[in-house]
Amino acid sequence: MSFPGSSGALTATLTGSAQVRNSAIGGRYATSGNSYLNTTTGGGFTIEFSSAISAFGFFGTDVGDIGGDLVLGLTNGQNKLISLDTSGRPNGALMFWGFTDDTNAYDRITFTNTSTGDAFGFDDMTVGDAGQVTGVVPEPGSMTILAA
Repeated sequence: MSFPGSSGALTATLTGSAQVRNSAIGGRYATSGNSYLNTTTGGGFTIEFSSAISAFGFFGTDVGDIGGDLVLGLTNGQNKLISLDTSGRPNGALMFWGFTDDTNAYDRITFTNTSTGDAFGFDDMTVGDAGQVTGVVPEPGSMTILAA
């Protein structure tokens, strides 16, 4: 996997029970283009980045319609678990989740499905490194409006 970074491409390795699909299946589908990442039933996966990231986002399809929750593990020497409390969503539902963190950087994200009978789809993953997150400067027009 490759993403644009502040000083060149950020590369990542994906491991676990997920595969790229080019057609919709069971409520999971691409949110743009034709391809998306599909997990197997009850499966999860890990994305390990070549250099640490400070922002991450994704679209998820069909997450939690069979009672499972999506739990993310963010690793930066310690593991921080975040439960997205996705159980009870309708079949085929679309969600977006993302974060920015200007004080921590993470080298690995683990996706865990708590349901043994459900599969999830993921697409349009967005990544930002510390240079992209902390380098954000407000536009001058915004400052003028704020001052007014």
